[in-house]
Amino acid sequence: MLDRLFVEGSSVRATVFVAACAERAINIASWAAALDGRPGDAEIYVEALEFLWRPGAVDSQDVWVRMARLEEAHEMAMADELTGLPLYGLGSVLVLHSGLVVLAEPTPANVEDCSMAARNAAFHLEGLVPDQQFLSGEERSQNEDIESLLGGVSADELRNRARAAGRDRLSLIRSRV
Repeated sequence: MLDRLFVEGSSVRATVFVAACAERAINIASWAAALDGRPGDAEIYVEALEFLWRPGAVDSQDVWVRMARLEEAHEMAMADELTGLPLYGLGSVLVLHSGLVVLAEPTPANVEDCSMAARNAAFHLEGLVPDQQFLSGEERSQNEDIESLLGGVSADELRNRARAAGRDRLSLIRSRV
């Protein structure tokens, strides 16, 4: 499905696609940061997400600065030592990071990496809530995003859908953890 995005789409559509992936994932990282008393990290995550949603206004140097900030935040800096909710937040941060890589270099391989990061993050959430099918939901969302982008759906509409899916995902997790 991703190959169609590049054959029929454009690099702008690809960046909107990865922004939607990050939008669905970000709530877990932000929630983990808030619970740990790390509002600075949550702010870094939100700034990176907002940056992903405005690809036309991006300077490549700014992309690398945002990536470096993510790498310095708790989830990535302490990745080997994480346990509990921050470990699940790491998956979300990796989606953001790989999305920024797409902004820097919008290649099919980088879009695939971001897609895979989002699917991996969703799969790992199933460890928190075993009776939920987060992975299949993420795969379905990604396929719908591609179809919608190719069909001319606006970035705002796609963002609203991704935001709602991310809120639903977080609500399910919060109700079980």
